[in-house]
Amino acid sequence: MNRKHDNLISSESFEAVFSRYILQQHKKHTCFAREDYVRMMGEYWDEKQEIDFIQKILDDSNGQLKMYGSAQEIYQNLVLYRTFSQSHWFFKDHVFDGYYIEPDVNLSLKNEYVIHKTNIFVMLQTIIARDFPKWESTILRFILSTFLKSEEILAAHVEFVKFNETDFLNMRAEINRLLAVDHRKEEFKKLEEKMSKISYSEYRKMFESLPGIEWKQAHLVRLDIIVKSLYDQKPKNAETMSFLYHTTKATIDCFKMFMNSKPEWFLPNSENKNPLYAVRLFQDGNRRFVMKAEFFRVLNSLPSTKEPIVYKDKPDRLDTMMYEDLVLNYRARIPEIEVGLTDDWKFL
Repeated sequence: MNRKHDNLISSESFEAVFSRYILQQHKKHTCFAREDYVRMMGEYWDEKQEIDFIQKILDDSNGQLKMYGSAQEIYQNLVLYRTFSQSHWFFKDHVFDGYYIEPDVNLSLKNEYVIHKTNIFVMLQTIIARDFPKWESTILRFILSTFLKSEEILAAHVEFVKFNETDFLNMRAEINRLLAVDHRKEEFKKLEEKMSKISYSEYRKMFESLPGIEWKQAHLVRLDIIVKSLYDQKPKNAETMSFLYHTTKATIDCFKMFMNSKPEWFLPNSENKNPLYAVRLFQDGNRRFVMKAEFFRVLNSLPSTKEPIVYKDKPDRLDTMMYEDLVLNYRARIPEIEVGLTDDWKFL
């Protein structure tokens, strides 16, 4: 379960997940509940760092949290607990915190691969994280995460598109081509020369003016902190400053080009000419089931549905329907819907 640097979790996201994971009556025993707690901001943790911090929480609780297990066990449970599509919406993560899940792809019962639209954004982040070590740079992670989540407009939807790995491999190749910076090129030399003389406010404005991001005040405050720490490095490294700006801008440009070429992948089904209607099929041993609310939402969105079925989960409860019951009661409608099981496909 060793995580690579492409799905690190931010300190803020960890706090949100951990606070939802433990029972309400136990929250008072965590460091987060203390008045003198200084919230860590802008840190990204790998597996070891996360386990170390969990151990600090356990030590600080004076044994009040020992029923949750060891730091290693809690870490493993937290990874399982938070690893699902749209988890960042559920935990109300900041828009500038990166995705910390793997991009899952589902295999439908028709033997076709489909992908949750939210996971397309995770896939885009994964491409950068796997191919560019500078992803570990706070400024690159911060701005690209903000851009991707600003573009993600399907928070209330569980929608899929058919997945073609070739599309992503082609985009990955194009990103690599665009980001292959030749420091000897005249254009980059000019940018580097500009960076060596630029003022802090001008440098910050370059990042703030990147297209495709709607900055909110809280984001600008964080941007100011990150850019200033980069600008104030001694000695000033114009090459690094140039590289990070070039990489960030080129990546956003490439993402936007890809999104414009595949609008059906990013827009809600209601705005697509040929939408894919799909529902997730979960499996627990020999039991297979769907989420009732999700199934009826998809069923009601079908053009052939004349009388929508009103269904809503009760608070803090998700009702399910066994697949056998779905087939028995909705056999005639199933051909119109892709039913997808989680598959072990991985994006390399």
